[in-house]
Amino acid sequence: MIRAAAKNFKWVSVVVSPKDYRSTGEAISSGGLTEKRRFSLAKKAFGHCAEYDQTIFETLSEKTPEHDSLRYGENPHQQAFVVKGDMPSSLGIPQAKQHQGKALSYNNFLGKLGLIKINHNIIILLQISLLIQSKVNLIG
Repeated sequence: MIRAAAKNFKWVSVVVSPKDYRSTGEAISSGGLTEKRRFSLAKKAFGHCAEYDQTIFETLSEKTPEHDSLRYGENPHQQAFVVKGDMPSSLGIPQAKQHQGKALSYNNFLGKLGLIKINHNIIILLQISLLIQSKVNLIG
C-alpha cells in the first residue's frame, strides 16, 4: 500500500515517518501539499520500503529453516511442508516424533492443530471452573 501511494504522488501523499506528521498536517491545514513535497514524501516511502525489504532479506538469508515435507497439500496433487521452530524449547506437531503410520498430509496437520487448540481451551475452562469452585467454597 505504501508503494502504491508513493507511485501516485501526484495525487496522493504518503507519510511513513512520524517526524513528518506535524509539517504534513500543517501543510494540509494551510491548503495542501505541493507536488514537490509529495514527491519528497514518496522518495522517503520508497526508501522505507527498501529498508524493510532489506531487513527481511537479511533475516531470511541468515536462516535456513528446518522443515518437514508433508505427504501432500490440501489436495493430493499439491505439495506441502511445515517449518519447524528454531527454538530448542519449541513444542508442537512439527517437533513431535511420529512412531508409525503414513506421513501427515496438510489436512492431517490442520486437524491435529485443531485438537491442540481444543485441548488448550478445555484446560483453561477447567482452571476457571476450579477457581470459581474454590471461591464459592471460601464464601460458603
